Amino acid sequence: MGGGKIRCMDQYIAHPVTDRKSFQEIKKRYNPNSPDRYPAEWDKEVQKWKERTKPLCLLGNGTFGLYSQLRSWVGTAEISYLFYDDPAFVEEMMNFAVDFLLQTTERALNEITFDYFNFFEDCAGKGGPLISPQIFKKFFLPRYRRIIDRFRKAGIKYFWLDCDGDPEVLIPLMLEAGITCFWPLEQASGMDPVRLRKKYGKDLVLAGGIDKRELAKDKKAIERELYAKISPLFEKGGFIPHLDHTFPPDISYENFLYYLELKGKLLRGEF
Repeated sequence: MGGGKIRCMDQYIAHPVTDRKSFQEIKKRYNPNSPDRYPAEWDKEVQKWKERTKPLCLLGNGTFGLYSQLRSWVGTAEISYLFYDDPAFVEEMMNFAVDFLLQTTERALNEITFDYFNFFEDCAGKGGPLISPQIFKKFFLPRYRRIIDRFRKAGIKYFWLDCDGDPEVLIPLMLEAGITCFWPLEQASGMDPVRLRKKYGKDLVLAGGIDKRELAKDKKAIERELYAKISPLFEKGGFIPHLDHTFPPDISYENFLYYLELKGKLLRGEF
């Protein structure tokens, strides 16, 4: 958090993992069997979820990702070098992260059936991903598969991947890994949902894709944006239209309300 209560990008003084010794130290904090891993009211929540009428996600957005965990431990620049300088160490960290996730969620998987799981990655910028397809295939693909295979056996059908920027070159490998939905389709990076649907068909569910910059303009701009994205895609299924990130402060409250009103009409088929 920045000064006051304004959300901002994280700034780091240092990262906790600099070598194998520091990694061994931080591993001590990752006890999957700690009672604090589950809320005190867990049993009541399970009973409530069994009677749900809405989709249920295992964990929440921002909780787990393979690249995002490496970046959090090591740092963006440092992990970029480490894939080449010490690939065995990277694999050691990734295997530990996967083991921790699967061990921690085992109780939940045995007690309730979830509908979907979301990988939080943010592994790309406007110019492309921060990892190559070769790196993805070697390090990430087998570990995504391990996680998805286990979760599928527990009844989870849908696997989302959250990544800002433009990771499009990685999408074929994401599909191969078992990812079924990609979001939020950042428009400043060219992730146009209409184009992506033509390219990947219904193999990839799309969510997001509404340009936040257009909402800051006027009602005509909002209309153009929503009609261009929702009209050609929504009736065909496999598209959940929402903003391509959080609402920035330059969107007026009046524009926000108009966006909601118009989107509601379009989602009800009032084209």
